Amino acid sequence: MLARNGRKVLNFVYFLFALGVGVWGAGIGVFLSADDASVAAIAVKSYYIAPLLITSSLLVFGYLFPNRTKVPPPLRLVACIAPLPFIILILLGSSFLVTDITISAANTVVLDIPTYTLYAIYIIAAFMVVIYLLAKAVKRSKGIGHQQAKLFLVGILFSAVAGLYFNLILPWLSNYALIWIGPLMTTAFLIASGISIVRHRMFDITPLVARSLAYTLALVVSVVAYGLVFYGVIWILFGKQLEEVLYVIVALSGVVGGLLLQAFKRYFDAFTDRVFFRKSYKEREVIDSLNQLLITNVQLDDLLRSTARLLERTFQAEYCAVGVIDVANDGYIVHSSDGRSFSKMAIDRLRKLTVRTRKLSIVTDDLDESRNIALATILSENKVALLARLTENHRKVSEGVGYIALGPRKSGNGYSSQDVALMDTIAKELVVGIQSALRLKQIEQFNETLKQRIDSATRELRESNEKLKAIDSSKDDFISMASHQLRTPLTSVKGYLSMVLEGDAGKVPESQRKMLEQAFTSSQRMTYLISDLLNLSRLKTGKFVILPSQVNLAHVVEQEVNQLRRMAEANTIELVVNLPDSLPELELDETKMRQVIMNLIDNAIYYTPAKGTITVELRETVSSVEFTVTDTGIGVPKAEQHKLFSRFYRASNAKKSRPDGTGLGLFMAKKAVAAQGGAIIFRSTEGQGSTFGFSFPKKRH
Repeated sequence: MLARNGRKVLNFVYFLFALGVGVWGAGIGVFLSADDASVAAIAVKSYYIAPLLITSSLLVFGYLFPNRTKVPPPLRLVACIAPLPFIILILLGSSFLVTDITISAANTVVLDIPTYTLYAIYIIAAFMVVIYLLAKAVKRSKGIGHQQAKLFLVGILFSAVAGLYFNLILPWLSNYALIWIGPLMTTAFLIASGISIVRHRMFDITPLVARSLAYTLALVVSVVAYGLVFYGVIWILFGKQLEEVLYVIVALSGVVGGLLLQAFKRYFDAFTDRVFFRKSYKEREVIDSLNQLLITNVQLDDLLRSTARLLERTFQAEYCAVGVIDVANDGYIVHSSDGRSFSKMAIDRLRKLTVRTRKLSIVTDDLDESRNIALATILSENKVALLARLTENHRKVSEGVGYIALGPRKSGNGYSSQDVALMDTIAKELVVGIQSALRLKQIEQFNETLKQRIDSATRELRESNEKLKAIDSSKDDFISMASHQLRTPLTSVKGYLSMVLEGDAGKVPESQRKMLEQAFTSSQRMTYLISDLLNLSRLKTGKFVILPSQVNLAHVVEQEVNQLRRMAEANTIELVVNLPDSLPELELDETKMRQVIMNLIDNAIYYTPAKGTITVELRETVSSVEFTVTDTGIGVPKAEQHKLFSRFYRASNAKKSRPDGTGLGLFMAKKAVAAQGGAIIFRSTEGQGSTFGFSFPKKRH
């Protein structure tokens, strides 16, 4: 008991009890065989002090057994203080209890009746309290603890009755002839304890007892075999004549005996394993099997289910359930080897009660009911014999990821410290695997949720796109309709203004001419804007068609410049035109190119301040024809240049200079040029001016 756990109060008081019984029996044996009065006197003192040690230790043991851990102060006082006066008086008093000792064939003593009566009353009263406490322990305990307490009570009761009668009452009547029977009757307690150790693993010293018994049996059999060989061989073969051969035979038989000892020990190890560890397991194999499960089962449900089956087989339990707290869904994931389930209320109560136990594995029968009555009750109601917490640090008052619940063993045996140690190891290993499986499940759930959200967002986006397409289509239809409707009256206005300016209706005064020219310029700009809107609508509907023909680009540029020269002069802008004498004709859509050229020159006039200069140049290179319009206007900010040819985009400084632009001219110019195989030319420095234009290869495929 001390080797197992000497710091545990229950183990220590049992050691004191066993020590008291040993001193008591030895004292009686020495007294009965003593032939010296002084030796007999020492023996008498020892066997009268020993019962005080026995009763004190049994008082504490009876209260604690099987699963209490603390002794109340009143009982501690009675057990420790009450016997002290008797012990002191027996040790120091020469005539306390015993007045005389007779050494003869049958040693006897003469008692001091008054003090002996007081001593006897104390011993009898103490044993009655012990029997009462053990009876309460039997009634209080459950399961394997109940079986242990019952056997312990039977053994103590039988041994105590015999001891009180033969060693207390008969000496009181001056009969010392039968005091040897008392120690002999303690075999009843030994038998009861042996049954409890073998069948119910009392005190958890089964491994020690099994290995000690195996070693003892192996040693006894080896010694007997060695003796038989040694004496038999010498007697039969050599008799007493050949003493010189004795040393050789001793040496050889010693070797044989040493070899046989290990063989016998292995045999008795197996034999004691069958007796003490029926349906046992090998810890290394269990851990290896668990590690294999952790490797092969990445899904949480598969891991919990496989672990529950493994632990049920390992511990031969009625069932095994492994549960994990599902934080995301405010619930639990539980897999049981027999399909049983636990109520949410029971699990919630267990979670609150177990976090303060500071234990990794909890054996229901070992719980101190005075301190853990609620936990013991809920475990018993759900037939949980062993509960293991799946937590990384059980010493902290915090909850782990889940629990392992084992039902009672099918054999009726309880769970030993060996089982608890293995379960602690399993719980620590399993925590890591479960955490990995939980992370994988969270990732899968996140992926599924993300997929659902993406699908939902995609549906919403698709629906929005359909609506936008419908709105855009309606807008395009409206722009197309409005543009066509505006084009006819605008053409008429522009035509009549041109006729008036040319004098078809008579001479126009100079003051009126400027106004009419401004009106003509605005109507021209409006015509180009309507053309841009129509082209934009055609571009989106796929009706933007290029109609190529042989075009003299120099003539087209000259005509467009002449139309815009009046506007440049009105804004006091110098318009310089550089055209080549000859230029090869190109296959272009003349209408669309006129609009592009007009847009580029018109923009230059629009964004060049008064007294500025615009240079329109058409030139021929080795491989291409290039058209550029260079102005000294406001330029384009460098950070915004990459957006300039986007639909409806206008640079920030352009918006401040002229708020009434549309941002369609450059967009449509780039589309028209690119559609005919050309490339846009663009260079600009903010505040210094810009160059816009296009180039076409001479030979296009």
